[in-house]
Amino acid sequence: MVLAGGLIGGRLGFAALHAPYFTTHLVEIAWLWQGGLSWVGAVAGAALAAAAAAWLTGTQARALADALSVPMSVVALASWTGCLVDACGFGHPVASSWAPLAYDSFGVLARRWPTQAVGMIASGALLAALVRREGWPLPAGALGMGTMAVVAGSTTLLSLTRGDPSLLIGRWRVDTVAGGVVFLAAALTTAALVAQRRVPESDS
Repeated sequence: MVLAGGLIGGRLGFAALHAPYFTTHLVEIAWLWQGGLSWVGAVAGAALAAAAAAWLTGTQARALADALSVPMSVVALASWTGCLVDACGFGHPVASSWAPLAYDSFGVLARRWPTQAVGMIASGALLAALVRREGWPLPAGALGMGTMAVVAGSTTLLSLTRGDPSLLIGRWRVDTVAGGVVFLAAALTTAALVAQRRVPESDS
């Protein structure tokens, strides 16, 4: 249910960002095989689906968020890997010999900032840390929200190196602005959960 919500939200978010095209090609919104997902839209869709799942099953939302931490990192790793294979989310061209040669989605080969590779490494490191997380003294919900903060923060930073076309808000990419909002919300929520648990301990 959460995966379906994320997929639907990601596709609707992508369609919203490309509204001039999709308003005249409404049926193509459902053509998921053509690619095109918004990770911020996916987060929103997954969050709504998770809230609905928690309500329908009587599961605590915090426990569900923690259970989704590993799947979240797997999806991030798969997304960056897919971008590397399909030449989406490519980096800015750089005039330096250290940068690897890579294609963009238009078939142009150039030395580029290794955005997708760095995203893969960061997501892989996060997944490895979560798999070996035994003994982490975290309150309920903090693991899930903390994972979201790491994914959103790394994706937002990497968006500053991306060279693929994007709608802008002023001088900033839409995904940079939206990702920053998600990161702040997740980071502040994580900090609040940790602080909430520590208050009774300090009083005792």
